Amino acid sequence: MKAELTRKKQLTGLLYGLIAGVSFAIFAWGIDGFFLARANGAFPWIKFVPGLLICASTGGLVGWLTILFQ
Repeated sequence: MKAELTRKKQLTGLLYGLIAGVSFAIFAWGIDGFFLARANGAFPWIKFVPGLLICASTGGLVGWLTILFQ
């Protein structure tokens, strides 16, 4: 029972970290990409995609490690 609860807590930490990372990327680079797309800028999402991948993976890792080491 304790192992199952620990696994659920780790999964929850991972999900919270992913949500935080994705939210940060959307508000940091997504809004800029949206405005560049509306202004017909070249490659408006070029900063958003790598930023999203890096922030989501880093946020997920940090959330998981936080719960793992408490």
